[in-house]
Amino acid sequence: MFLPDSLPKLDWETYDSFDTTKQWEAFAIFLERRGVFLFGTDAYRNAPLAPFNPPASPFSATRDEDFIYRGSPSQGRRKSYWHAHPFCRYAVDDLGRDLYVKAVPKASDEWRILEFLTSPELRDPANHTIPIVSVLHHPDGETVFLIQAKWGSEWLWPDLESMNERYMVAHQLLEGLAFMHRNGIGHGVRLHFLHRLIFTLRTWSGITTTCETIQQPPTIESLNAILIFALLSSTLRRLSVQFPIDSSNHDIPSCRCVRPPLPFRSPEQDREGETFSLFAADVYGLGQILIYEASHAKAILPPEYNELLSRMIALEPRSRPSAEEALKCLQALMDVWQTEASKAMIE
Repeated sequence: MFLPDSLPKLDWETYDSFDTTKQWEAFAIFLERRGVFLFGTDAYRNAPLAPFNPPASPFSATRDEDFIYRGSPSQGRRKSYWHAHPFCRYAVDDLGRDLYVKAVPKASDEWRILEFLTSPELRDPANHTIPIVSVLHHPDGETVFLIQAKWGSEWLWPDLESMNERYMVAHQLLEGLAFMHRNGIGHGVRLHFLHRLIFTLRTWSGITTTCETIQQPPTIESLNAILIFALLSSTLRRLSVQFPIDSSNHDIPSCRCVRPPLPFRSPEQDREGETFSLFAADVYGLGQILIYEASHAKAILPPEYNELLSRMIALEPRSRPSAEEALKCLQALMDVWQTEASKAMIE
C-alpha cells in the first residue's frame, strides 16, 4: 500500500503519455483517504447515491445537496468511461456526488489562472468559471489535485425554445467572457457547436435527465440554469493566457498546434508566424457558437441580434466589438425585447 509520502512523482515531461495507470492506482489511496473515490475502485462502486436535491447555488452546494440537477436519483452514475486525458479522472465524493479530478503542475499557467479566477476576491455573479470543490496538494510539492464538480458531456442540453432562452444563453456566455477579459484572462475559446459546449464550457448549475425518466425535459429557462466556463487541461495548458490587467496588448503568436477547429477559428489564427489578439479571437469563437445555435431557431430572430453576431465574426479583428461592448449591446437588445413582450401581454 502506498502511503502519502511515497506517492509517485508526476513526470510532466511525458505529460501527453497515456501510460499513467500505475500512478493513478497510487493516487487512488491518497485521494480516498480524503473523501475522493476514483472511478474503478471499490470505494467508487460502494459509494452512496448522491443527494436528490439540486443545489441552491452551483458555487456552494451544501452537504444535503447534489452539485447538479438530476432527472432521477440513480441517473448519472457511470458504468464505464474513456479517460479523456492522462492526468484527469472521474470520481465521486463520500456523498456520491460526481467529481472531476485533475492533476496539475503547481508551476503551470493552468493552476495560476484557475487559482486566480476561483479566488474569493473574484467570486462575482459575472464570474462564470467552474468552481473548484477542493484542492489537494501532492507531497512532492510540485503537483496539485483539483477537485471539481463533474458536469460532463452526458448531461442533456435541451434545445433553446424561445428568444428569452436564447438571450439568456448569449448573455451568460458574453458576461463570463467579458469578466475574464476584464481580469486579463484570454480564454482561447476552443469552442464547438452548441450541443458540445459542455466539453469546453461545461454548462449548467447541473442537469442530467433521460427520455426514460423524464418524457418532457425541463427547459433552460425553467431551471434558471447557470452556464459555466470550464478551463480544461487541454484548453488552459495550451490556449488560455493571463495578461496584466492594465495591458491594452493581448497579442500572442499564431501556432498551428493549438488552433481551435473551423469554423470557430478566427481567420488571423491561420496566419503562421504572425501575432493576433487573443481577446478578439475569443469574441470571434463565441460569435460562431451563437450563430450555429441561431441557425437552428424555429422562428425568425430579431435582425438586431443577427447584426450583433455578424459584427462579432468580422474578418478584421479591429472591427469586432470587445466582449464588454458586445455584452452591453446584447443587454440593450434584451431590454427592448422584454419591454415589447410586456406590452404584448397587456394588449
